[in-house]
Amino acid sequence: RHWCLLINTHSVFKNFYLTQVIAQGDVDLGIINNDAATYPSLTSRTFVEAHNGVVVRTRLPTSMFDYEDVCASFKIYGGVAIKAKIGAGIDTSEEASFELN
Repeated sequence: RHWCLLINTHSVFKNFYLTQVIAQGDVDLGIINNDAATYPSLTSRTFVEAHNGVVVRTRLPTSMFDYEDVCASFKIYGGVAIKAKIGAGIDTSEEASFELN
């Protein structure tokens, strides 16, 4: 399974920082921190130039997460901070958080 974050903009990114956590019950697994994979063997973060966006793919360890309980769910949360150049001498910063249950 994978989760995808796509940012589509005509701005030129100067800095892009992504943080992402997947949680279930008492388990919080930080998979992306400061735009780098915390566990590269489980997670990849790829910039897709054709879409001007980022794709994050993560495998969740069966030793940490419950797949058996039909009521089990995951929460994915984190944040994105972008610094972009949008015109001649015009810089902007945007921050957003996200949470999926």
